[in-house]
Amino acid sequence: MKHLIKSTIILSFMFVSVNYSYALDIQQGEWMVKSEAGITHICITPELVSSYKNTVKGTVTKVNHKNDAKRASMGDYTSIIMENTSDHRIEDITINKPDSSNHVVIDLAKMSDTQLQLTITSESKSAEKTTHENHQGIETFVSSTCSEKTRLK
Repeated sequence: MKHLIKSTIILSFMFVSVNYSYALDIQQGEWMVKSEAGITHICITPELVSSYKNTVKGTVTKVNHKNDAKRASMGDYTSIIMENTSDHRIEDITINKPDSSNHVVIDLAKMSDTQLQLTITSESKSAEKTTHENHQGIETFVSSTCSEKTRLK
């Protein structure tokens, strides 16, 4: 689950784009995400900041990896922006894989220019079982420059 949370956070920053000037406004650089799942550092690039600012409520993003041998195991990804204001964003994500599916809701609430409240609700289904999890955490701005280990490849 820890890997799913980290992947979901990163994916939520990557797969958005449209035009809206009142969307969640965060600064670029290194952010630390501290939750029950542990501590993760992520790099928010200028492109990701722009993407966040330019996403309108109702935007649907679909990614299909079926024809990409390296990413086929990632499954199909669908993201719907449920809310995106200057201080609050809710994203509904569905990931369908051949043997499982995940439904994740990411709720980001801006507490200040350097802190975000993160709430992740997830449901994972496989042939064997269904699990439900809720995680909360705080994203804290660390530095305007990302460390090498946090840069997205």
